[in-house]
Amino acid sequence: MGEVRAILRNNRILCYDPYISITKVAKALTSPKRLYIIHLLLKKGEMSVAELAMALSLTEPTVFSHTKILLDADIITVIQRKNSLGIGKMNYYRIKEVPVMIQTFADLDLPSSIHNEG
Repeated sequence: MGEVRAILRNNRILCYDPYISITKVAKALTSPKRLYIIHLLLKKGEMSVAELAMALSLTEPTVFSHTKILLDADIITVIQRKNSLGIGKMNYYRIKEVPVMIQTFADLDLPSSIHNEG
């Protein structure tokens, strides 16, 4: 049986099984739409599903399915807050911790049409 080690960053445990984590991140990064979501969140800080749907010209359920994959890969996190009317709650997504391999996305000047590929 192989040795399972914890991956630490800033004295926090990121995962116990690096192969599972790497596989989930790799899957999450296979979609141009999810890459564009990451890019938007890096640029804007946080966005709601409705804001992401508008930016991507997608339906909210489609954006939700993409954010679920990014959540499962531990790339983004969700925060619930009251909406602007003070009634009901909205989910706002933000980058959980910027992985080194995608840190440069914030500096790229990606065309807004990238999400139409794939």
